[in-house]
Amino acid sequence: MKNPFLAKIITIAIWIIGVILACISAIKHIKPLFIVGAVFLFGSVIFEMIFLRCPHCNKMLSSVGRLGDYCPFCGGRLDGED
Repeated sequence: MKNPFLAKIITIAIWIIGVILACISAIKHIKPLFIVGAVFLFGSVIFEMIFLRCPHCNKMLSSVGRLGDYCPFCGGRLDGED
């Protein structure tokens, strides 16, 4: 995936789904649903590690806060335009 902004949105969406499923399972006492939620949470971390990278130098970008317009490692534009 060449767009780190899209990768970050997808990561956050997967994480939110995991949290919602885990909360529902805690309220309704449905243990299998908690396991599914945990898988989503773990999956969001794996997805982030694989796809939240600079399209130029392929180094992993920070998942905390805003991405910014340029890679902190190589200085390449993160929106893919050069």
